Amino acid sequence: MKPVWRRLQPGFAAALLVAVAQAFAAAPASPLWMLMGRHGECAEIAVLERKIPHLGEIRDPAAFAQRMRARGRDVVTMEMPGGAVEVTVPGEGLALVFVPADRCRRAGAH
Repeated sequence: MKPVWRRLQPGFAAALLVAVAQAFAAAPASPLWMLMGRHGECAEIAVLERKIPHLGEIRDPAAFAQRMRARGRDVVTMEMPGGAVEVTVPGEGLALVFVPADRCRRAGAH
């Protein structure tokens, strides 16, 4: 007996392949978020582990704010120009600016 993909009509298989490819292409990719430093340099979000132990994996500003609220901290978020998001956690002494990776330059870049 032929495998299922071999039993499909050639036109149907091609249409299915095109539909799947379009679905993946149309899905917006979530941006890679970084922390912006004072002079425009970027740092991985993981550097926050130094200040906040057991932070876990944080991929974006909303996840960071949610994690801090879950720990009972007051959190203020503010959208900024250029897609940046400022997250302030007064109880931790933090005022962070999250930016999509393409919006800041890499550390050491001129």
